[in-house]
Amino acid sequence: MPLRRGDKVRTESVRFVWIRHGMSCSNFVRRHAEDAAPFMSGATYPYDAPLTNVGKRQAVARGEALDTPLDVILCSGMTRAVQTALGVRQGASGKGDFRTGNARVVPVPYVAEYGGWGEKRSAPPTRNIEAVELAAGGSVDYSLLRELDEH
Repeated sequence: MPLRRGDKVRTESVRFVWIRHGMSCSNFVRRHAEDAAPFMSGATYPYDAPLTNVGKRQAVARGEALDTPLDVILCSGMTRAVQTALGVRQGASGKGDFRTGNARVVPVPYVAEYGGWGEKRSAPPTRNIEAVELAAGGSVDYSLLRELDEH
């Protein structure tokens, strides 16, 4: 049915805020070790590196700097991405943005970088749902990842 002058039009919008994860342990090693090879030689890729303390502070600071509330925080299932999402939520809550502070954190299957350290890989990203869930205190919605793992 065509619109006519004076018709009420319902509009909804979705706003995406893209945030890269904070500094991870592997970021730190690559940037600051004189010879990073010994640190990375035993690592399989994609390596599920957690955030450093600096990375955790970066995530909280990003949450404090948000200029719009978030309803849901989607992220990769990688530990560093989940930790960043939780830090953003914590930072927003700390500044009084309780909408973002109560946002669901939902890791999305297969949203992760592929390849790394100069090599291309075709394997799906690794993740240890139980380990990240334990670190997150059970405040992450892993239903999409669990459903994928069941099939």
